Amino acid sequence: MANSSLQTDFFLLSKNLSKFTAKRNKQGFFILIKEFGEKQNLPYFFQEPLEAEADLNRPLGRSSSEELQRYIASISSENRRQDVYEDIIVDETTQDACISSFTKILALEEAVNHKSLYLAMLKGQALSTLKTILGNVKLLKDGLQKANIKIDISNIYLYIAFHKLCVSHSEVLNSNLPQRFFKKNLKKIQEYYETQSK
Repeated sequence: MANSSLQTDFFLLSKNLSKFTAKRNKQGFFILIKEFGEKQNLPYFFQEPLEAEADLNRPLGRSSSEELQRYIASISSENRRQDVYEDIIVDETTQDACISSFTKILALEEAVNHKSLYLAMLKGQALSTLKTILGNVKLLKDGLQKANIKIDISNIYLYIAFHKLCVSHSEVLNSNLPQRFFKKNLKKIQEYYETQSK
């Protein structure tokens, strides 16, 4: 039987494992801890056991071609789900009105756990409009900070690019994939459409 100190350390590590935000790292740690625990006859404690077991049964990552095929399959009109927020619009009349719209969109996103692609597109629309009004992305970020909204410049560019993609290819919004998929694979999807247009 393992000593109590090792057992305590193992329990604390496994109990706090959910704090790891990088999915790939989290999967690796789940595997490492489960295997280590089995060898040391230690209890297998996790705050989110269902997710842990699901992760252990999946490969650590998909190839670029697999992710692209996953996207293509997801945009079928048969997968189209009515978004309850499709009546929301961005007020682009003034800087303040646009920031107000952006703030409301952020609140709605929290309510649906960032699963709405339509709201992500509206975020990009609001950010694109504010960039035009303010002149550049740095001034845009500063303007949002004055309104107590924190957002990385990289995310500003990402949402603007996502909005542009949705405007050019409306079928993107047919996808039933989550926002995080597009954050990870946006460049691949852009390249796919560029190739298709040649």
